Amino acid sequence: MRTLFLVLITLFNVSLLAEECELKFTGTPYCASLEWTKGPLLNDTSAFTLTILDETTMMPISPKEEIDIYSWMIMHHGHNHGGPLFGFTEVSEGVFKVDEARFFMGGMRGHWEIRVDLKEGDTLISQIISKVPLK
Repeated sequence: MRTLFLVLITLFNVSLLAEECELKFTGTPYCASLEWTKGPLLNDTSAFTLTILDETTMMPISPKEEIDIYSWMIMHHGHNHGGPLFGFTEVSEGVFKVDEARFFMGGMRGHWEIRVDLKEGDTLISQIISKVPLK
């Protein structure tokens, strides 16, 4: 009975970490969470906060690598392309704010993604991708 209890507690703790760390930068000690503060909206301005976390402590951390946050469109026929540029600001340790993200379809079918790259110079170290659930 004691062993079963320990297994259940361990599984519960692992599931809590998985919920907090929704996006994993593979090959790094980082993960991230993305929270929409406005939207996401089609054909209007959206906003979100991206928090990068130390995977061990689950505390916000500014990565030593360069960071790039941008939109990407995946079209229904397999083509894909970058979207409108948007700026971002690190408002506190590991917390990045994007105030003017724009997503539009213009008669096209497909979906938008938020992509976050960790880079050293021109070398991509790791990338996370989050599908945009447009309203």
